[in-house]
Amino acid sequence: GLLAMARAAVSSGRVFRARFGANGLTSGRRLACNGEAASVAAVLPERLSSPCDGLAAIQRLCALAHTGEAAEEVCLDPRVQRFLAEFSAQCDDLNPQQLRETISVFARAQHMPPALWQGGLAAEVPRAMTELPPIHAVHVALMMAALDLRSPGDVLQDVAEQLEQRASDLNAIGLTGALVALSQLGPWPEPVPGDAVMQALVEFLEHLGPKELSACALAAATLGVDDIVFWQNLHAALLGCVEQQTPRHLADTLLALATTQLCPIALLEALQTQLSNIARLMEFDEALTCAWAMSALRLFPSPAWAWLIRCLSDLEPATLTEMQGNQVRQVLLSLELEPSAKEALAMVPGALVAAIDGGNLIGDHLCRDDDILEGVCEILNEAGVEFQLGEVVRSGLYIIDIAFRTNEGGSPRGVVFGMQDGAEAVQPHDPWSLLKCRHLQLLG
Repeated sequence: GLLAMARAAVSSGRVFRARFGANGLTSGRRLACNGEAASVAAVLPERLSSPCDGLAAIQRLCALAHTGEAAEEVCLDPRVQRFLAEFSAQCDDLNPQQLRETISVFARAQHMPPALWQGGLAAEVPRAMTELPPIHAVHVALMMAALDLRSPGDVLQDVAEQLEQRASDLNAIGLTGALVALSQLGPWPEPVPGDAVMQALVEFLEHLGPKELSACALAAATLGVDDIVFWQNLHAALLGCVEQQTPRHLADTLLALATTQLCPIALLEALQTQLSNIARLMEFDEALTCAWAMSALRLFPSPAWAWLIRCLSDLEPATLTEMQGNQVRQVLLSLELEPSAKEALAMVPGALVAAIDGGNLIGDHLCRDDDILEGVCEILNEAGVEFQLGEVVRSGLYIIDIAFRTNEGGSPRGVVFGMQDGAEAVQPHDPWSLLKCRHLQLLG
């Protein structure tokens, strides 16, 4: 049901995203359409007489499926643009279910035309969220997450408030979907939403299966939930169903633990045993997520790593996404630098290292907050400390935002910015930043 709606929301993009999204989504951002002028003209009305006619036309447009023309290209057709502009002006006449269906049509197409969203559809979402049944409101939030609709900010705040206010009316699956949606619609300004959803969910944890529990764990980790009682209850529930976890559930659970850096011994031991049992069944993305999370947790059990490395060795470097390429490099660097990873490192074939080293390195990015960067630089200048901006490490895998030494001949120091961390964060909040800081320490 609802969790199936969420499975395809975001398999990559942010390193700590949950893997749940909207219902019926196809792989890739594609809207199938034959692209012929006559076909587009046939599905669009000559004149938009009512919002219902517009919704019907959108459904017909998305039904022109099967040649794989990109949705963005379809929406660039001048006639489609004129139609969407006219339709967006009438969105306030759509009832809540029609608004939900409009978003659903574009969710199935994996593309929301910005002109429609910003031109009038987004402004009507708060009204729909208020009037829709609670479970349908969760569906809308999940579809927004799947479509990467993270603006306007006031609309997102209204969506979050509605999910919080309706938490008491949702069942276990609805609460799980709400938590996943909130985790995917961020990052949020302080205070981060989700407390009411999380508190309501605690009562249902013992009744949830491994799919729902692993989804909750990853969503809560992404939101930065720090309620220790919540995590104790969730860890206990996860421990009770470890043997039922599939590769995907296991990958999500390990990624959640790597994000929070909470390491309950009994759960970690059970997860490592299960990983050894099912690693041979993993798809590449699942194996990479597990290897990446285990690296962040500094766990390198030989039986599990033997299968993970075998799976990673089958990769085709040319097919890796930017995020996957960075993850593989971080995994290999952990195996190289961590003293406890010697046995796992010995299993890595030279061909895998050569293939990764020979591929295109996307690597790290500089801090994007100029105000913070300038503020820290001003403090160092006042202290008479010489520094360098954007020091490159390991051929660009990492960039130290500000590198300096406290005195002549002293040990090198660095400042790195975690763009996903809250203002009060005392440590990185995602595996990429955790591994980056760990590797920089090990590199001196």
